[in-house]
Amino acid sequence: QALALTSDLFLGAAVFSGANDYSITTSGSGSFRPTRLHNYGTGVLTLGKMGDANIDHYGTGKTILTVNSLAAGTRAFNIYGGTIQLSTNLQINQGTSALSINMNNGALIGDTATSSFALDNAGSFPRSFIIGEGGGAFDVIGGNTLTISGVISGSGPLTLGSASSSGTLELGAVNTYTGGTTIKGGTVLLSGSLAAGSELTITGGTLDLDGNTQSIG
Repeated sequence: QALALTSDLFLGAAVFSGANDYSITTSGSGSFRPTRLHNYGTGVLTLGKMGDANIDHYGTGKTILTVNSLAAGTRAFNIYGGTIQLSTNLQINQGTSALSINMNNGALIGDTATSSFALDNAGSFPRSFIIGEGGGAFDVIGGNTLTISGVISGSGPLTLGSASSSGTLELGAVNTYTGGTTIKGGTVLLSGSLAAGSELTITGGTLDLDGNTQSIG
């Protein structure tokens, strides 16, 4: 199922469901701008440019961002369910300011097939994450490195990697979340740290301390 936009499409809540893959492409001045994005499908939703929309992602499905989806005016980018996959930092927000992202029952996947990238807007404005009680997850595919440069805080548990991970997930900050940590696959590199004293469970993958000391338990 495909929709091609050549002008702005403003919506309240956009809901996707079913087994089909959906694709919304944009060209020229076209953009897709829902205030809330609900993806409950078992297929994959692929999105083009979303302008300065505020993104609240709900559901259980997988949404792939393409091009530099969100413009500098974006004020919110939150994952309250389902999975968002991106391949550059600028697909979250092109603005030259910090951005705090809420995650609760949500996951973010970095596709590094083209190159490694960091969620930090050229090193100056790291994206920080707040993990809710439902938990948050980060994963990497493509064989290179996804760096989470900002602080991960909040009360929920954190899951790193999966059985299908391919590449390295680097945590670059001294993180403060208070939930437990589960590593399920890939390589987790700690140039920063996990939350001090949090419970750590490793069911797969590799933990690389990068010469640092990590307090757990």
